[in-house]
Amino acid sequence: MPVKKSKKASNYITSIFLVLVFILIGLVHITHFDLTRLPLAIRVVESGSMQPGIPVGSLIITRQIGPNQIRSGNVISFKVNNEVLTHRIISVSNNDKGVKLETKGDNSTSKDPGFISEVDVLGKLVLVIPYLGYVLLFFQRPAGLLLIACVIVGTLMIHNIVMLIKKERKYEKTPFK
Repeated sequence: MPVKKSKKASNYITSIFLVLVFILIGLVHITHFDLTRLPLAIRVVESGSMQPGIPVGSLIITRQIGPNQIRSGNVISFKVNNEVLTHRIISVSNNDKGVKLETKGDNSTSKDPGFISEVDVLGKLVLVIPYLGYVLLFFQRPAGLLLIACVIVGTLMIHNIVMLIKKERKYEKTPFK
């Protein structure tokens, strides 16, 4: 009976570990692709324009908002020249062409050049996890993907070796007839 329980526990631990690895792989690939039209987006901060509140390497999550939810003081992600920036709104103005925003990085001395249109807003900041973005950026590189593959293969090998050793011990304890 104890062998079955330990085998079950070992299988659960291996399964949980593999699920966590696959979740990590999923997060790596979600941040790697342009998912600007999903309600939530995961991004990695790559510049110091929002420090100290949002350090370089932070993982941020934003959610889509409508034009009527845009407020001065909100931190938003937006597209400018095929680049995504995350800055604070310092002023909002409405005109016949829609909502126009002025933005500025918290660590910047001057506002961003030009205005941002409401259609360029990708989302409002919901969550900041400092420095976790470095991990995701590492796992997007070939060395990180190789490490993930090695961990998966190594875990499976160790699990199989442990199972073989347990099976061998079981057969050693069984008396011959």
